[in-house]
Amino acid sequence: MLDCIQVFKRLFLHRTGETCSPSLRKLGPYLKRRSNIIEGKGMKPVTRLILPGVVLLFLSAGCSLSNFLGRHVVETQRELMPLKKGDIRLYVSEEKSFEPGEVLRAFDSSRVYQQAGPRDLLFVHGMGDYPSRVRYNLLFERLPEKYGAGVVVFKWPAWIDARTIPRKNGRASAPWLLKTLRAWATDTSRARRRVLMTHSMGAVVLRKMLEDYKGDLPAGFLDAVLIVAPETDLRGHARWLEKLDFAKEVYLFYNGEDQVLEPVKVYTHRERLGMQIRRADGSPEPLARNTIYIDATRATDWHAYHLWRQNERLERLMRDLITGG
Repeated sequence: MLDCIQVFKRLFLHRTGETCSPSLRKLGPYLKRRSNIIEGKGMKPVTRLILPGVVLLFLSAGCSLSNFLGRHVVETQRELMPLKKGDIRLYVSEEKSFEPGEVLRAFDSSRVYQQAGPRDLLFVHGMGDYPSRVRYNLLFERLPEKYGAGVVVFKWPAWIDARTIPRKNGRASAPWLLKTLRAWATDTSRARRRVLMTHSMGAVVLRKMLEDYKGDLPAGFLDAVLIVAPETDLRGHARWLEKLDFAKEVYLFYNGEDQVLEPVKVYTHRERLGMQIRRADGSPEPLARNTIYIDATRATDWHAYHLWRQNERLERLMRDLITGG
């Protein structure tokens, strides 16, 4: 969700990569390694000069990187950005896109632009500058290959800057997700397995849609919904999640050591659903009765674990849930 190294890009004046280092202890080698990969050489002199001082500042303050980001860098969007034409589209490649109501055409087109398998996967992305971001994370190559599906990306305005969480934009995009699902439900052929996947702040879009949902989608028209690393509050989540009556199966993945959600937890002072299913004091949080919760903490050290750095068991599980295997 939060592109931490884009924050470092501003702090260090050096482009180092995409995601946070796993721990402060590994920060220096991690940044150097990412620099070598991207630039083909060692760190720039300005980074070598600034980085030790920044690390010493963290150590002397006795705070972790996540605490620093959560206390001093991360902030939530304050004003809604008016949606304009093109803000919400359905993408099947970096260039090819459709209106939200054209989801059936989009899935047909995915078979032309991708190595698509015999399933349809609607993917609601998290924070990032889409569709250009798909070039970096290879989304249109990785998802079809890993899960044997034709992929349509629900693109919403998920980028303001490196530090601002676009929560208001996500909530404003919810009616368009419902419009997409309604159009998808008009196909009654049941010829292909249908799966909805959200990642990180994609859960904000889904949550708002379900909070306002009037129950007008056909029961069970989706075969499965996978909610991966949801960047939303733990408390009270069962109320909106149990309104998801249009899917036969619902799965929620969380990682207790998610280094991208941790700064948001610090900033909001609220437990994140993508990190835990118990409250901070250890007391149980009511869980959604229609949902299976899957703890991925020991299966990944990443935030985008639907794409990268899954262990073999997690990758096989996700594939089976999407393919129906």
